[in-house]
This record gives sequence, C-alpha cells and structure tokens, in this order.
Amino acid sequence: METVGKLGQMQVELISNGINAFSGALEPLSKTSADLAGNAVATVNQVLQDITAAATSKK
Repeated sequence: METVGKLGQMQVELISNGINAFSGALEPLSKTSADLAGNAVATVNQVLQDITAAATSKK
C-alpha cells in the first residue's frame, strides 16, 4: 500500500509541476503579446499621422 501511495503522490507532484511550468511560460508570452499589440497600434497611429500631415501640406 505504501508503494501505491508514493506513486499517487509522485503523479500529483508531476501534474503540479507541469501546471506551474505552463503558468510560468504564459506570463512572459502574454506580456510579449501585449507589447506587440501596443507597438502595432503605435505604428498604425504614426502612419495615419504621416498620411494626415502629407494630405494637409498639399492643400
């Protein structure tokens, strides 16, 4: 019975470690995704400002 208990405990620890590793990997990925989205918005905003400036200077 002791062996069965140890095997069960090891499985729980493996699952717990897997969940912790997965959670640890998600945090940097979500930060990177947010940074990329912010950079994309800033780029689009800059392009629109350039287009507006070019259109206004031609008038």
